[in-house]
Amino acid sequence: MLAKEGVDSKDVIVRPLTDSGWRIELPRPDGLFVVVVVDQPEALWLAKRIRPEAEIRLMPSDREPI
Repeated sequence: MLAKEGVDSKDVIVRPLTDSGWRIELPRPDGLFVVVVVDQPEALWLAKRIRPEAEIRLMPSDREPI
């Protein structure tokens, strides 16, 4: 999912879930680490805390048509 969107493996992706909440996607050597939180500010804050050196990318839901 990350590569086809043109996202670097060092980036952290934050995207809304279709029902409610926000998803934080962190690529790791052994796969994708995912955290779900309640709202966007919390997602952005946590993404920066988990990986401070990364660029945080705010993306649309992966279930919405483009």
